Amino acid sequence: MVAWGSILEVHRRAEGHIQKNRAYLVGQGPNGQVYKQLEIPKYRSGGVWQSEISVALATLIRFPIRYLPSDSSVSADSLDDEQLVRLLNELSRFFPSVFANPQLEPFQRFKGAADSQGRIGVLFKDDGGQHAFVDRRLLPMGWLQLAGVLAFLRACEHGSLILLDEPDRHLHPSLQRTMLEIVANERRRLDAQVVLATHSSVLLNPELCGQVGAKVIVAARGRCEELTDNRRILDDLGVTSGDLVQANGLIWVEGPSDRIYIKSWLERRAEVRGMRAPIERVHFGFVTYGGALLKYLTLADDDSQRVAIRSINQNFVVVIDRDLPASSTEQIGLEKQRLLTEATALGQSEFVWITQGYTIENYLPDHYSRWISTDATGRTGVRGLSKVELASRFRDKEKYWSSCCASETDLEQHIDKLLDMIEQWQTPQEYIQPAFLPPWLRD
Repeated sequence: MVAWGSILEVHRRAEGHIQKNRAYLVGQGPNGQVYKQLEIPKYRSGGVWQSEISVALATLIRFPIRYLPSDSSVSADSLDDEQLVRLLNELSRFFPSVFANPQLEPFQRFKGAADSQGRIGVLFKDDGGQHAFVDRRLLPMGWLQLAGVLAFLRACEHGSLILLDEPDRHLHPSLQRTMLEIVANERRRLDAQVVLATHSSVLLNPELCGQVGAKVIVAARGRCEELTDNRRILDDLGVTSGDLVQANGLIWVEGPSDRIYIKSWLERRAEVRGMRAPIERVHFGFVTYGGALLKYLTLADDDSQRVAIRSINQNFVVVIDRDLPASSTEQIGLEKQRLLTEATALGQSEFVWITQGYTIENYLPDHYSRWISTDATGRTGVRGLSKVELASRFRDKEKYWSSCCASETDLEQHIDKLLDMIEQWQTPQEYIQPAFLPPWLRD
């Protein structure tokens, strides 16, 4: 489960028992009386117990409890057409098939005869000239689920303890991440504590949850404990490596020091641009290939003698040290030129980043010159420290973009491009600006 905040004290006021195919709720009421009312058969259809259990809980617990329907219906069923349309328009930018345009609300309530209630208009991208009016029961379950969760959270009181039981059902992975952001935003607005029960391997990611201020709590083996390593939760969920297709995108680097530099630059530059820094292993990943192994990599799909980068992940950037002194008449070596030529043939030349200087260390600010040596021919090396030690020192010391790169280099251009590409690697949210809006759609 995913939890925001912490419950400091729990009173065990009620206890459930199952005996002879019947469930009993036994507890001590506010005045000390023993409360034993429910004797419910175990095997009953979903939702039947709510009214009976709520009576007992109202006696045993001293704060108001509000319930969502626990039967098979979607919680959005309780919303009227106008409420549903308003919420769907707010959420429309997260629906890839919807014409989410700032000029026009993509969802509309049908304004016709009284018996036309329940008809919702949707402006789809493949038919941007008119709304398609359909019965609201035919709308995708994921849309309705997300709207229902948001409506429930909006109705909660300030300071609430909110329990959400698998609100990610009916949601594909992109909308599950969206739902996590929505719950986090509403939690902050309400100053509430939220516990979200889930079996989703998308949501049970400690790094993704940490980004929105939540923790992953595992209830297993007779105890609850915080999860800090997502590898174990995959075992608990029965997820194997073969079930996980690939990361959102990969940055291929020559060695571990390149990873440290690029990750630091991404974080510092994102802060300057006012955007959230992408998270490694969530939004992107690194692969180290070792400079000498570049000759075994290819971007071509018909080269059976080399490892095809695009077959591992279609979203990628390959970072390559130029490894040529400034005095050289050549731009780059033959193998690097081959990879750049393959990328150009695919129309993806921007996916190959060749450093401006001899190595990536040439991007470091001038005060790192005492650890960076350049010989008479222009070849660059690191002295006094290992490459990883220097990169680690840089990461810990340089906290601002303005002081973490040399002047008059192309680093800012490459990092900006890389940030934009990583953002595109996530689920694309397309906003279409139509060349023409029919008159009947302008109001």
